[in-house]
Amino acid sequence: MGLTQLTELFDVYNKSLAVVQPNIGEAFVCPICLQKFGREAIINRGLTLEHVPPRSIGSAIITLTCKQCNSEIGNRLQNQMKNYVIKKAFSIGRVPKGGIPARAEIEGQAWSMVVKEVVRDEQGRRRIKCSSLPTHVSPQVWPNNPSEMIDKKAHVSLRLRSSQDTVNVAYLHSAYLALFYYLGYPYITQRLLDPVRDKIVSFSTKGGIPHVIRAPGVYLDPRDRTLEIGLLWQSLKISCLTVVIAGELIVMPFLNNSYIRIFETLYEAYKAKLEGRKLSKRKLGIRVTPLLIDPDCKFSTGFRFEDGGLVYNNIQALKLVPN
Repeated sequence: MGLTQLTELFDVYNKSLAVVQPNIGEAFVCPICLQKFGREAIINRGLTLEHVPPRSIGSAIITLTCKQCNSEIGNRLQNQMKNYVIKKAFSIGRVPKGGIPARAEIEGQAWSMVVKEVVRDEQGRRRIKCSSLPTHVSPQVWPNNPSEMIDKKAHVSLRLRSSQDTVNVAYLHSAYLALFYYLGYPYITQRLLDPVRDKIVSFSTKGGIPHVIRAPGVYLDPRDRTLEIGLLWQSLKISCLTVVIAGELIVMPFLNNSYIRIFETLYEAYKAKLEGRKLSKRKLGIRVTPLLIDPDCKFSTGFRFEDGGLVYNNIQALKLVPN
């Protein structure tokens, strides 16, 4: 099944690559490192299937990257995203199957534990159900009667490492690959995507545009396997793409050479809107519209918008189709 899927994706992306490089022949160019691979890379495993978002949190789509980028970049970022998603779900009382590794301190004593469930008592207080083993303490300090631990305060920390900056890169990586899946090489070969790839390869979004929007009071369930594309726009000439994936909204460039200026305007306006702040008159009219993408868009360099009908609880959508 894996070999068949690799071959099918190779053929699809080869057709998309020929749109921007007509004399390329039978080849695949990795969307991350831009290295060229021939068809033999399917057999020798130079190319691999990449799940978006990571398979560990429920992938929505499967695309293609080279083995090195998948191993050295994809796996590292996927682990960061998985840890972040688990912590985000825990913040609202959700615990994945198998529990969450954690550490608890009670009256100076430390335990390794596995959080199994988060519940609310009759007073609305949050209670954590867990299984645990003592760490760095002798068995003699364990209470003879478990009831002795009732109502004692515990400091619990999840043992899941994740750097916020690297998490941002992980979401950027998934959003970039999702748009590669939908729009192919005509999209990723634009010069305005070069800074996005640079951030992914360097594992840092510092010193550049913040792509991931997190607004207070807005919660998107990271367990939702759907992957939604939208258009963040004031007019069709002043627009960016949005990708909702694994519980976050990522803003990405569209087909526009003025991306940086437009992005900053739209980003700040939309974030202000989500936070309930007032907008200046020149920023009014900022909105996000669900965007449906015709699969043939990855084989074209020209596009137009059509009526996408009603989606997501009768919200009007746009549809991007090739000219």
